[in-house]
Amino acid sequence: MNTSPVLTSWKEIAQYLGKGVRTVQRWEQEMGLPVRRPRGPGHKKAVLARPDDLDTWMSLQWLPKEQDGNDPTADEMRSEIVAELNDEIRQARALRQANQVLMNEMHQLIQELQELEHRVY
Repeated sequence: MNTSPVLTSWKEIAQYLGKGVRTVQRWEQEMGLPVRRPRGPGHKKAVLARPDDLDTWMSLQWLPKEQDGNDPTADEMRSEIVAELNDEIRQARALRQANQVLMNEMHQLIQELQELEHRVY
């Protein structure tokens, strides 16, 4: 198993899950395997996946048969996992927004420094 915090190819993802590349690609298409792709055109083949996301997805998709169906324990477990994922998604969004604000401020400060440098010379 890979100990990297991020898996960066279909091969790494497949190895982590102990499956073939075609299987995990099919799982993404048909069952929503949580992989991420860069934004923009030309990045369709690039993928990233976090092992924690894959583990959570696997636990939701492949509950043991005795827990499948109307078992309240399985429902509670699903609800807890979904709530946890939603919290992580909210936190990630907040961090991305904060990062964007900082990047904009830094860009503005760099421009101000460049203008000041031009005035001095």
